[in-house]
Amino acid sequence: MANICDICLKQYSYDFFNSTICGSADFAFRQIITYGCLCQLSKWAKTKKQSYNTAVDNTDDFPTDLSGMVHTVINKIHTFGASSSNASSVQLKSTLPAYCTMNRSVTRALTTGNGNCCLVAQCLYESSSPTLHIQTATDRKRASRMNVSLRQSEQTDHTKRRKLRRKDSDYRQQEQSSDSSRRKSRRLDSE
Repeated sequence: MANICDICLKQYSYDFFNSTICGSADFAFRQIITYGCLCQLSKWAKTKKQSYNTAVDNTDDFPTDLSGMVHTVINKIHTFGASSSNASSVQLKSTLPAYCTMNRSVTRALTTGNGNCCLVAQCLYESSSPTLHIQTATDRKRASRMNVSLRQSEQTDHTKRRKLRRKDSDYRQQEQSSDSSRRKSRRLDSE
């Protein structure tokens, strides 16, 4: 797993997650879950799962699979503090991603260095702001075509490029030969 900063290492210790599961109110968690928190939570969940595998009897009402463990802790953290924080622009997803997806997101976020460990774990949150909408390339192109001045400037640029190419004698000759060969093939097809 990727490296995280010392602050995240100290703040998100195994004791932190154990006390979160127990419902201990000793920790005042008043922030959004970060990639550093998610990284430490993944390590804690792996350790917890190994301890469950070696234990003979598990009488807890705590899930034994990695996704279940991580989801339970995330929901408790969100219930105990993050939901009461002042960050109203993001909201916890109703369906949390699987453990492997979260692990991949953390790994990708932290591969560039440990500077990203204090950023919001985007894989867990969705925007509650209606203005923030992720557009596809098609949507962006459609929106740009609605802008008349932009569309007009694009057409002008295309026209200028075509005129410059046609001034080139080699290009013009190549274009004429391809046109004549195309017309010949059409005549042959129609016969």
